[in-house]
Amino acid sequence: ITGPATTERTTNLGAAEDFAFLKASVSVKVSARFSQLSMSDIAEAQKKTIAFIEHPMFDAISAVLICVNALTIGMQADYEARHGTDQVPEGFVIMEKAFCILFTLELLFRVYAFRTHFFKKTGYLWGVFDVLVVSLQLVEELVWLVWAGAGGTANMSFMRLVRILRLVRILRVLRIIRFMDELHGLVVSILNSMRSLFWTLVLLLLGIYG
Repeated sequence: ITGPATTERTTNLGAAEDFAFLKASVSVKVSARFSQLSMSDIAEAQKKTIAFIEHPMFDAISAVLICVNALTIGMQADYEARHGTDQVPEGFVIMEKAFCILFTLELLFRVYAFRTHFFKKTGYLWGVFDVLVVSLQLVEELVWLVWAGAGGTANMSFMRLVRILRLVRILRVLRIIRFMDELHGLVVSILNSMRSLFWTLVLLLLGIYG
């Protein structure tokens, strides 16, 4: 004898089987889709990324962002000095977070494009410098989040740490040397002439006091 309860169980069982079949079908389709992404497709995406970051406009935009970031840091420091406070307008906070995201994305693009050849392609010292500056900026944002979560009760050691991290970010301006060939050549020439300048000063001292 088939009652209402038996019919309901049969209906539920059929629905469960249909759902399981649908789930299996979706999984098979997703797996087939991802299997179509061959190594050649990945290599093609990497080539496009390399072409994107090696375009002169990419370096130009990076240089402009570095200069604007340095300018905003200076304006923020001037505001804090004039008003004697560590609380800055919301606009400065938004710009700092935006710069943090942009420079992090720039570094990730370069790492994705060059992979294990990142330091060789960008230069070992420049690569370490980029990673260090971006990491310190991320640490600064993390410190601010921890401070805000603790209720915003800052002490002198905390503010000193934040100022040091902010000053380190000023060094990002040095990256402009890598983007501008003329400036790079000028800096290299000055550094190469230091040895000759030193011996010139020694000769002048010997001539004056000898």
